[in-house]
Amino acid sequence: MQMSVFIRGNRLLAEFSFNEMMICGLLYRRQESGATPLTATELGEQTNLLKSQINHILTQMEQRGWIERIRSTSDKRVIYVHLSDLGRESYLKEHAKVLEILNTVHRELGSEKTLELTTLLNRATSIVHAYERNH
Repeated sequence: MQMSVFIRGNRLLAEFSFNEMMICGLLYRRQESGATPLTATELGEQTNLLKSQINHILTQMEQRGWIERIRSTSDKRVIYVHLSDLGRESYLKEHAKVLEILNTVHRELGSEKTLELTTLLNRATSIVHAYERNH
């Protein structure tokens, strides 16, 4: 959390919030693969965000021109979320910054310590998931 706050607070990644980056990443990968577009409900399931949070985030992203909501032609109740050209361009620019930061961490820590850090973070995530299931 401290790293996230530092990165955002020091404008290293200024355009997107963490949740917006997560959503853009999902939309980008989905569109690049040629798979069926995602709905807001599916985005909520994949991000573990509440429906109200997803709708708020999507509304903000739509206002910025990053996404488009497109109604299904086969089922008018279904609305798909697409990353717009502007959203794709902005996401890729911000994603490049993320990769640059991670490459800097890797360069400074070295391969062995980076692998150790990754292993510890993955293990900590597993512990938190287990805690959640048991409480």
